[in-house]
Amino acid sequence: MDLDGDYDRHLLVRVDATGYGASNDIRQAEIQATLGDVLDEAALAAGLDRALWHTQPAGDGELAVLPGSVRERSVVDGYTQAIASVLSRGNGRVAPGDRLRVRLAVHFGVVSIGRLGFPGQGAVEVSRMVDGAPVRLALRRTGAQLAVVLSETIYRDSVAQGHTELRPEQLREVEIVNKEFHRRAWLHLPGHDVHEVDLRPEPGVSTQPAPEPGKAARAGTATPPGPGPQFTQTFEGPVRAERINFGISYGSDA
Repeated sequence: MDLDGDYDRHLLVRVDATGYGASNDIRQAEIQATLGDVLDEAALAAGLDRALWHTQPAGDGELAVLPGSVRERSVVDGYTQAIASVLSRGNGRVAPGDRLRVRLAVHFGVVSIGRLGFPGQGAVEVSRMVDGAPVRLALRRTGAQLAVVLSETIYRDSVAQGHTELRPEQLREVEIVNKEFHRRAWLHLPGHDVHEVDLRPEPGVSTQPAPEPGKAARAGTATPPGPGPQFTQTFEGPVRAERINFGISYGSDA
């Protein structure tokens, strides 16, 4: 598969291991090794040859560009089912704290191969999807070992049209908002009812991924607080306030 300088549409798969950044050096090496073994074993079980894929390692996972001969059904059904099966077997042999939990995104989009990776909006979209807050929350709030998120293109053209074993009712439409990215996607939790999961963000807790190492947050990107619950503190009797700062905020109820 020669994509050098040539933009074309391909299946894109982005995989991330949860909890990698918070792990120590030894654990990170273990996660990388285990995840690589899981992906190799799952691909073999699904009849896919990963040696033909263009892959870009990401420490906690990888971005893969698949050959044009690979069909969406073999990834949406076979590959994801095999990953879920391999994870279940492997995690059953280790302590709960050492279990590998994975987020996986699938998209069909425009991509090429550049000097430092895969330029093209397809690679951007699948990477933003796998980091989406609903995907992270789904794993955090359930015992699921795998969260699969499909782009609107994959859902509309394959799942909704009945070309996969995965049925529309097994997925949940979510919004992925990540940096400048804002798209609809469809979330699936193998072995769990995704519709029963509370995906509301926790108050005061950021739902965005942490900044990449060595990169500071861009100035001017903070989002001002919008309209929300208003709180009033009533004091009974005198209050000593020599060392207290009071602030007044005016918000809109619109």
